[in-house]
Amino acid sequence: MPLYKQILLGDIIVTILEFITGYIVNIQFGWGVWDYSHIPGSIMGQICPFFVLCGCRCV
Repeated sequence: MPLYKQILLGDIIVTILEFITGYIVNIQFGWGVWDYSHIPGSIMGQICPFFVLCGCRCV
């Protein structure tokens, strides 16, 4: 698999895991470990689109 596909796949996996973890820890448990809700385009305050794009541009 080409390197760019590996990076894209890894970024997708990490983003999904971040969302699941954030949903459980921050929303369900109410711990408030992180909150990206002030950033435009964030998903339920758990995923920052800027950081997702940064992960894809590391090559």
